[in-house]
Amino acid sequence: MPKRGKKTKEELDAFYTGCFCQFERLLATGGHLFLYSDEEGFVKKNLRLHGDLALLREYEIRPKENGVYYIIEKR
Repeated sequence: MPKRGKKTKEELDAFYTGCFCQFERLLATGGHLFLYSDEEGFVKKNLRLHGDLALLREYEIRPKENGVYYIIEKR
């Protein structure tokens, strides 16, 4: 997922919300999504809002950059 860069918090929130809507629509039941992001708040928020998507595992990949690798499943 993109870094914040020049985007505002609101723009990035809308981007993540749109992506998670598409993930939920495109994944088959039992399908997995492998996601790398440094925006934990937006990822966790959208997991709460999209009940069909469940976090299976998360791995901290780049601690200095707050990079986390998420494994998400559609239920």
